[in-house]
Amino acid sequence: MWEVSSRAGASETVCHERHMKTNGFMRLGRAEATSDDGEIPMYSIDCEMCETAEGMELTRLSVVNESLDCIYDTLVKPTNPITDYKTQFSGITEKSLENVTKTLGSVQRDLGRLLPAHAILIGHSLENDLFALKFIHDSVIDTSILYSTPASRAKYKPSLRYLSRKHLGLTIQAGSDGHCSIEDAKACMRLVLLKFERGSDFGIPKAADASQSFFSQLATTGNHVTFIDTPGLIQRYCGVGNVHSIPCVNDDEALEKACKVAEKTDLLWVHFHAVEMEMKVQHSVGTSNSAALNEVLQATDSRVKALFASLPSGTACLVIAGSGDLHEVNGYGSCTFWHCTSGVGNWKAVLLYILM
Repeated sequence: MWEVSSRAGASETVCHERHMKTNGFMRLGRAEATSDDGEIPMYSIDCEMCETAEGMELTRLSVVNESLDCIYDTLVKPTNPITDYKTQFSGITEKSLENVTKTLGSVQRDLGRLLPAHAILIGHSLENDLFALKFIHDSVIDTSILYSTPASRAKYKPSLRYLSRKHLGLTIQAGSDGHCSIEDAKACMRLVLLKFERGSDFGIPKAADASQSFFSQLATTGNHVTFIDTPGLIQRYCGVGNVHSIPCVNDDEALEKACKVAEKTDLLWVHFHAVEMEMKVQHSVGTSNSAALNEVLQATDSRVKALFASLPSGTACLVIAGSGDLHEVNGYGSCTFWHCTSGVGNWKAVLLYILM
């Protein structure tokens, strides 16, 4: 769990570990432990947590072996009063834990009996699971690190959902009733086995090229990006094959196509042109008709609200309207932001730029 490079570092680690043990942490085993046959087994773990009066606590644990068999799965009753079940992520409800008596301490003892001291533990952002388990272990593989570089991790860590979709062709965490810890643990194990099969460079994101467009760079971040605009602007800003580009000829078509692909994308860029066209008409005749412009703005507002309603959780949408240089998006005339949150990570957003 720690990397020790000096006597001072070793002493600090020992002190830190002693402090953790006094707060209910336990050690599964040390890295130097071995088995009689020399085999080092791997086990993938995934925890679900809820918010309690004392912070996040464990409510479910699943353990999967290298054969993708679930060898342990249990619900856990938190020590402290629950303030938020985090059902949208954990799938855990008040009824789920109604008759649960298993405690964190009994789960720790179960794992001590079930897992060999020299086992390798696998997970995604594994530090969160180990902290929830109050577990200390030396030999771990974290898929959020395995499929990233130090440079890319400084900006983002790839989600398990994205890695599963990209490298395994699997759709996980797609339901509205929370994640399945068994499903997530199996996905982590599959990703590690695939990495062993394909080699250390497999799945590592390439460094961003400064000459790439904004959209090309977005496509390398581990997110699915969709650009909906006129064919000419798609060619100008996206190029060929950089992101998923969908051409359209008017705002109604753009809205219809955006709503259709919303479930399949992480970042959606939509360009509505009605405001721009109305401003051009008024400019060409040399008059200013605020009533007509307001009517067009209200229609655009309605389209944006309809688009927002179609977005699933975890999706962001950038809508461009008006007339201006898309390279100068910071020079917007006005900006409206619709958002909806019901828990950390359970969000969706539309950011509307009116270019003047």
